[in-house]
Amino acid sequence: MSNLDKIRAVLEPIASENQVLINDLIWRNDGSEKVLEIPIMFEDKTMDLETCGKLSSLFIDALEDVDSMNFDYSIDVCSPGAERLLNSKADMEDEIGSYVYVKFKNPTAGSHEIYGELKSVTDEGISIEYLEKTRKKLFELATDNIGLIRLAIKF
Repeated sequence: MSNLDKIRAVLEPIASENQVLINDLIWRNDGSEKVLEIPIMFEDKTMDLETCGKLSSLFIDALEDVDSMNFDYSIDVCSPGAERLLNSKADMEDEIGSYVYVKFKNPTAGSHEIYGELKSVTDEGISIEYLEKTRKKLFELATDNIGLIRLAIKF
């Protein structure tokens, strides 16, 4: 079990008790300090500052008992933001009809990435509608070739 899996196992019950979902756990460096970023959201995909502050305090207390956390770090409990990662098939299914960015593991049709509207999600892959000049086209991508998928802001 990885460090992040252990942390998630400790934090998930606290989040659940507070009707909050943990979107992801990310270690990042802020200068010489390690920061554990914990993006959280309600079921309706919203978040407020008061809840972030409350959960931050609860998470800090819970992490004191994690043996593998015996080094200096800080935590950043925040909203996942407008361009949040879609970490599971269920996340993707919830966002059908949304504008997304997908980065491929292996180049496909001469591209490494695509922006477009998520049209469908299956066990085998996803379909994305995108514009090529002024025409709408449908792009099919196998699930095992998705390197990253997140919501995107359409300009």
